[in-house]
Amino acid sequence: MSATMTTPGRACVSHTPCRLTRRERQIAELAAAGLTVEEIGELAGLPRRTVSTQLYRILPRLGVTTRAAVRDALDRLDALHTDACRPGHSPRSRARHE
Repeated sequence: MSATMTTPGRACVSHTPCRLTRRERQIAELAAAGLTVEEIGELAGLPRRTVSTQLYRILPRLGVTTRAAVRDALDRLDALHTDACRPGHSPRSRARHE
């Protein structure tokens, strides 16, 4: 279901759900809740610049372009994770088949 775009010598997949680290997930959830970069930094104990950089990297990984769309992307990611963890469906075997 994901679109594959090719460029000379490269292939990239867009809108493919990915896993986030715990820290990335924390930052994404705080951003989805409407907190500012400064507020996220205070709560997470991170410098403002680190939070900005993380958001810059997280948004494309979730396949979104705005912070407002992060909540829906996290919900989709959770749904995929739940499906992948059903009995008989290991996340590793699923990744090999995609």
